Amino acid sequence: MNIAFGISRDGGSIKDLRDPPSGFDMTVKNLCGLFVRVIDSKIYLVHQTAREFLIRGSFPGQGNWQYTLCPRDSNFIMADICISYLSQEEFEGGPLEIGMFGRVSETAVRHYVEKYGFLDYAAQHWPDHFRDSDDGGMKLFEITQQICETGSNRLLTWLQVYWLNNRRFDAFPKDWTHMMIASMLGQGMVVERLLQEGADINAQCEVYGTALNIAAIWKDEGMTERLLEGNAKAYIDGQELDILHMVCEFVVAGARADLELCFAMQKRVRELH
Repeated sequence: MNIAFGISRDGGSIKDLRDPPSGFDMTVKNLCGLFVRVIDSKIYLVHQTAREFLIRGSFPGQGNWQYTLCPRDSNFIMADICISYLSQEEFEGGPLEIGMFGRVSETAVRHYVEKYGFLDYAAQHWPDHFRDSDDGGMKLFEITQQICETGSNRLLTWLQVYWLNNRRFDAFPKDWTHMMIASMLGQGMVVERLLQEGADINAQCEVYGTALNIAAIWKDEGMTERLLEGNAKAYIDGQELDILHMVCEFVVAGARADLELCFAMQKRVRELH
């Protein structure tokens, strides 16, 4: 919580945020009133009903506290905190090393997240907070470029943590572009912004091909259609392939895929072209 309070988009060092100042627990209590308890340096809601009381629904609240938290605004704040944390200089200058054979090392990741306590949460949840802040998340587009720069240590650090928890048995991509990251995460508005800025929709990575390959393998029909409308193509080993052929190649290699969805995507390709 101290990190969340003290983090800044302006960069800096995480080491300056690790130890909370004296009286920090009282600061939290004073800000949150009777809604939280601090026990052994951990912060808890006083009761689950407190969450329901605070989060804004479709009805107006009563008094100073009821329904004061808007989920969209709260998610924007959390996305800002997570992305700002992942952009800190430690993750560029002293990154998490990639394991042998280009795969994520569970041991290395576990040791690294113990060193940087907020990394596990930030890496896994910034995409959810970004998505759930709706179009407000695009205000953070510039800073997301810092953590999604192809080959950067910042990207390779948080992506390994995310990968271990979501795709641990799949080959880890070391050369993904921001377009590919956005396609995996279903960030349609980011894809559109990148296209407006001239990003190469058909850039290829070594293992997974193009952004279209990735959207299809991740079974995201909406993203796949969006990319097809932008004239995206699927490639493997430099050869342009139709979606169904491409997915079959990955299935043979042991990847997971939804063939029914792939047939639907292939039909949509024919309609568009």
